[in-house]
Amino acid sequence: MTQLENKIAQELTFEEVKRCADSYIPDAKKLGKDGDGWSYGGDFPEGRKDVCVAKSLYWDSSNNEYHTLVLIWKDGNGAIQHCEIDCSSNGGVVYAESIKALGNEITVSYVKDGNYPCRAPRQDKIKTIKI
Repeated sequence: MTQLENKIAQELTFEEVKRCADSYIPDAKKLGKDGDGWSYGGDFPEGRKDVCVAKSLYWDSSNNEYHTLVLIWKDGNGAIQHCEIDCSSNGGVVYAESIKALGNEITVSYVKDGNYPCRAPRQDKIKTIKI
């Protein structure tokens, strides 16, 4: 494999990011409620295409929302890896503000916000994950 082919193989595609983020949407049947969800994202750090933050959102028939931030990356062998950064439920939201990479340390700045009256106040958070 040429150096260019290797670099392309290490890059995350839209389909890979979506498939991985979709796996964090709960199965409505397991929760015992009707519901729906979607995922979006692919916020990459500057100069990198092998690691990103994505978000999944699920809501049930009782209008409870569940937001999950997910870090997704390709390891040295090109295998997709992922981990949950944080999640929010019952009307709260969680969203990424920035993602920075320094070698194999990825730092995500994000917000966890109750978003509705009488909910938890906004929390600015930072999480560093070694990949």
